[in-house]
Amino acid sequence: MSLGGGKLNRLKPDLARTHNYSSGLVPINSLPPEILTHIFRLLRPKPCQLHKLSYYDNEVKTIEYPTYPDYLAQVCTLWRQVAMASRSLWTHIDLSPQDHWFDEFVGRAEQYLTRSDPLPVELHVSEGNDCLIRAYSILLGYEYLCKLIYRNSSRVETLEMFVSGDFGGLYRDLLGNLLCGQRLCLTKLAIRSGAYHHDKFITPDFFDPTSSGEEPDIFASIPSVQQIESAFARLTALHLRGIFPLWSSLAYQGLVDLRLLSTSQWSHIRESQLVSILKSSPGLRILHFGLKILSPTPGIAPETPVYLEDLRVFKIFTFAQADSDVCHSRVLRLVSPGPKPLRLSFEDGYSLNDDVIIELDRFFARSIVEIFYTSLCVPPISLFIRHSAHVERVICNDIDISHCLDLHSELLEMNDTPTDAYLKSLYFVGTSLTDIELGKFLAFCPTGIVLDTCRVYYEDDEKPEYIRFTEKEISDTFPQVKVNSDGYQVSTDDWDFID
Repeated sequence: MSLGGGKLNRLKPDLARTHNYSSGLVPINSLPPEILTHIFRLLRPKPCQLHKLSYYDNEVKTIEYPTYPDYLAQVCTLWRQVAMASRSLWTHIDLSPQDHWFDEFVGRAEQYLTRSDPLPVELHVSEGNDCLIRAYSILLGYEYLCKLIYRNSSRVETLEMFVSGDFGGLYRDLLGNLLCGQRLCLTKLAIRSGAYHHDKFITPDFFDPTSSGEEPDIFASIPSVQQIESAFARLTALHLRGIFPLWSSLAYQGLVDLRLLSTSQWSHIRESQLVSILKSSPGLRILHFGLKILSPTPGIAPETPVYLEDLRVFKIFTFAQADSDVCHSRVLRLVSPGPKPLRLSFEDGYSLNDDVIIELDRFFARSIVEIFYTSLCVPPISLFIRHSAHVERVICNDIDISHCLDLHSELLEMNDTPTDAYLKSLYFVGTSLTDIELGKFLAFCPTGIVLDTCRVYYEDDEKPEYIRFTEKEISDTFPQVKVNSDGYQVSTDDWDFID
């Protein structure tokens, strides 16, 4: 393909800029607007920090929350032009009933709704920590805010609420007004409620303060059952703690991300109800579970595991509550992952009895568990060795091996396991163990043990006590072990970001 001289001359400036980009010499303000816009989008803070708002003794504690488009628009004329022209930068909207921030957030919400129009928006609501909540008697802006949300309900694609206290006031009114809206596009609902919410369901009575003996709420909108179901019918992500749609709701159909958790008190679900929910969302990729499964009715055959072909992340939470073993063993038995590599975690302290070990072994047998994370307790190593063909890493967080009394005798036994099978990676974080125990672990994982801020002890030959190794002594005694003392905080939060 040939180019005329005039066309080639017109292209020379662009070619020169491209050369500068590749050599890394170009000033940022020389970048084309579309590239600057992309860079601005990458700066979007995730996750949202709104719930960390604090107010102490009339002094506002500085936190980061998504005001970054405002800052970008103040840098220079070019950046302001680029930011104002990019509607997607303004789609994250925060609200709070906290008295100090209320008016500022309402003003920003209106501004962001205008600048992002007509794009879908994310709406985040939280009172934060230790906040002064605005009383109804002075809520001059409440009615305006509720009407604003109702008018824009067709644009709210994501609604996230962090509720540390009662689910009333602003939370109830915003959700009610949203669900009463028209042509909703809601695809993600997250309600992270506080300590005492449990077994609470989103029904018309949920939005009526008088149904629980409260005073009438002049801002309340009470959606009908049909409106609630219609609003939830398009959901693909549902994150809930203590407050849920009815277990029979359309909200649980067609999900790819489902998180059902309890607060400090168990919320409950029947085995048949959970099975029905899982069958309604066969394309689940992320499953967090932390409810107490009620015992099945005597005489009824146990449910068969539900096949979830696309499942990639499965986390079980118990919040160190009583009967935690029941949660683990029963939910493991009901899930059958597909052929894709899976990350499985036991997020809290739990009772590791025979039922849990048996169901965990069966789960590994019908799954491809790539990474397993456990906290405060660790299953027998032989279980992982039997499935070592697929297991890439076992992460043990905050465990005192010697205090796993019920398991200690069999934790490091290798009965009925292949003698030539080894673990690829065994990662200990904040864990206490003896030199003898570490030596036994090395027999099962010769080259992949990492000790991150761990404590290793040896027994004094002269005194009946244990002495802690220094980091250098660990490296000298166990040269094949990698030691890290940087205080790394292990977390499975990044598991939930799936490509």
